[in-house]
Amino acid sequence: MESLIESSQRLELGNKIKVWVYDTKTLELVNNSPFSSLLSAANHFKVNYRTISRHLDTKLASSQNKTLVYFFTKEINSIVKSELLKNTNRAQYARTQIWVYKLDENGVLNLIPDQPFKTKREAIRVLKIHITVLNKYLDSFEIYKGFLIFSSPQNSEDRSK
Repeated sequence: MESLIESSQRLELGNKIKVWVYDTKTLELVNNSPFSSLLSAANHFKVNYRTISRHLDTKLASSQNKTLVYFFTKEINSIVKSELLKNTNRAQYARTQIWVYKLDENGVLNLIPDQPFKTKREAIRVLKIHITVLNKYLDSFEIYKGFLIFSSPQNSEDRSK
């Protein structure tokens, strides 16, 4: 029984894994120290902990809160740092905000649902459309089911393009 208790105390559960988050440009630690858990890193970046866990130790940059970062479960050495600094294809994952507008009878763009969607996934779920449809109409200035879909905020004057 004592050996089980001792081994369980050494066991690192998923939510207790320390997370080292490095800025892609400088490779300095974000927060000046590792995060104590996946959850604390996720809270810092205002994302779900699964987002962090998907990018752990992948050496792929991720855009979180408009900052490109790398996620690791341990401190990286100088060899890995030099390899990452040479990486020219930095942003492998980036959350893209989606602005969806409905055009009223006066030609004015009205943002649906009063703020941009945080991700493409959220937009396709709410609008009940497929990702290929979203990508096809994204920034095309073409109306799909009464919606105009953009990756940046638009003004009514922009519609004249």
